This record gives sequence, structure tokens and C-alpha cells, in this order.
Amino acid sequence: LGISIADGTVCKVEQRALQALAPAVEEARRAVRSASTVHADETGWREDKMRAWMWIFVTRVVTLFVIARSRGRKVLEQTLEGFQGKLASDRWSPYTWVDIARRQLCWSHLARDFQWMLDHGTAHDLPHVELLVDGTAQLFRWWHKLRDGEITRRGLRRCMTPLRERMEEALAALAEDGSPKVAGKADEIFKLRQGLWTFVEHEDIDPTNNLAERQLRHAVIWRKCSYGTDSPAGSRFVEAVLTVVMTARQQGRNALELLSQYVYADFHKLTPPRLVTDSCAQA
Repeated sequence: LGISIADGTVCKVEQRALQALAPAVEEARRAVRSASTVHADETGWREDKMRAWMWIFVTRVVTLFVIARSRGRKVLEQTLEGFQGKLASDRWSPYTWVDIARRQLCWSHLARDFQWMLDHGTAHDLPHVELLVDGTAQLFRWWHKLRDGEITRRGLRRCMTPLRERMEEALAALAEDGSPKVAGKADEIFKLRQGLWTFVEHEDIDPTNNLAERQLRHAVIWRKCSYGTDSPAGSRFVEAVLTVVMTARQQGRNALELLSQYVYADFHKLTPPRLVTDSCAQA
């Protein structure tokens, strides 16, 4: 528009917008803590030229972003305080904060691990590793059939029972008698085996963590363009904007319109809009 704006003015506008979006962030945090299922992931970030991490927590209707200097368990404890639902994630150790009985490990990651075993194992490992690779492919075929309505949940359980037994036996055999590298990875997965099959019993969770990874892509693009943030205040702004924008997209709402409603309500001391409407909550 041909208007000259100082850098400091931009920062002030961001902080005013952050103030306006505070109710949305708090609503998203409450929704995540009370959700029956949350998909979580994290990726690298830069804050004030120092290493940080962008965390994401996704339910079926809300996406919450958190930027922290830590990639450890403390972030989960603070963000998911009181959480009693199920958690879908990779095997990053801080996620053990949630009991393994309430976790779903990502089978996309597991498929890559089994392929790694196939590429780096010995001939002695081969029969067991091939069973894991083939079993994972079969698992996804059955999952897609369930998703497409070709089989029922009961049918999936019936199919998965013998496959589960064979794959766990293969993991146990590799952990006990596999080549050193393969044995270590197999043992790690075998110890978490209870978290491999949560999706079979529960309808509200997927076998992969693709939902969180898809929602994280926009933040990754932002990071590549901006190289992170220069201060904690800038990080809070990024968290808030991404939380509202990605939640709006997730719900099929107009992101710019929703952001404008929050800012308008703050300027005029009005009740802010709802981030999670009744129709979304019931979806």
C-alpha cells in the first residue's frame, strides 16, 4: 500500500494480535488436554539464534503449537497436564510420559525401521525381518479395507490377531538372537509392543501419526522462510497464529476471517469467537 512501517511497529502489532488470540490459544490447550486422542510430533526451530523445537498437538478438531527450548518430557507434562486420552506419536523417549497402554506408535516410522533392518541385517536376520516387512504391508492393506468400508472393526481384529502374534514373535527372536544393530532396534520396539496395536481396538485413533505430520508442514515452511524467531515474544506470536490458522483449516473455516474476528473483538472489548464451535465438537 506504499506505507512505510518501522520494524518496531510490526513487533507491536504482532503483540497486540497475540493479546487478541490469547483466548483461542487457551481454548485450544483445554481442548487438547481433554481430548480422547492426541497426535503429537516435534521439529527443529530457532529462537534468538539458539536451538529450539516446535511441538504440535492435534485432535480431530484442534491443532495446538508450542515452541520450547526443550525437546524433553517437561514440555509434554506442561502442555498435556491432566491428559487421560490416547497419544499417537513416534518412539521419541519423552513420549513415555504417557503409559504405553494409552499410546499408538506410528506404523509409518516402524515400516522405515523394518526396512532399515532389512538393509543392514545379516542372512541370519532375514527370515524374521522379512516377516516384519511383509506383515506391515498386510497391516496397511487391512487398515485401508477398514477405512474404505470393505471390512468391519470386528473383521480387522480377527485378521490382526494371528499377524500380531507372528510379528511379536519375530521381534522377540531378533531381540534375542539378531545381529547387534538389528537386535538393539528390535528389542526397543518389542519392549513397546503394547503400543503397536491400540488402533485395532479403538476407532478414534489411526495406526500412523500422519495427521500431526500434515499439520506441521505449514510451520516447517514458515521456519524455512523466516529462519525461526528472534525472541520468546516472537515465538508466542507464531504459536498463536499457527494454532488459529491450522485449526481453522482443519475445521473448514476461513482462517483470515477467524483471525480478524479475534482482533476485532479485542479492539472493541467484545466476547471473542469460539475456536471450537458446537458443530465441530459434535463432529
